[in-house]
Amino acid sequence: MKKYKQLIAVIIFILIAASLSFYYVVMNREDTEFKEGIAMPRGIIIGEKKIDDEVVAKTLVMEIQRVTLEKATKYDMNNINDNDRAFLIQPLYEENAVKSGQLVAIEVLKDGTFVASKNVNGRLQYVKGQFSTYTMDYFTALHTLQF
Repeated sequence: MKKYKQLIAVIIFILIAASLSFYYVVMNREDTEFKEGIAMPRGIIIGEKKIDDEVVAKTLVMEIQRVTLEKATKYDMNNINDNDRAFLIQPLYEENAVKSGQLVAIEVLKDGTFVASKNVNGRLQYVKGQFSTYTMDYFTALHTLQF
């Protein structure tokens, strides 16, 4: 009888540990590594418009570093519905700049959320986040400006 009680106690302990692990994985999806080591671009391409301005580029990087980011996948980046997409932002870097840490693309959706990708030692890392209303208005204005 004592062995059964010990076996039940071990099984309960394993179930509690598994439940806590599952909760941690599901609820702690924040990705803080993405924010570290982002290479500063010299400008951006938003839609089809090239904006070679460091202030705009710094605004983009600072906003990505400011918001809460969740881990994402290549699937999240590639399967964005065209009806939900607002515009694409592509950072501009010098040709001879180090590739690691460079942002590759930021898909911005109409609701202010975005999916971004960054080159990390030759592979892409993806995150999801949401721009503030002010930032979304700023990038929308840049996207709609006539040059």
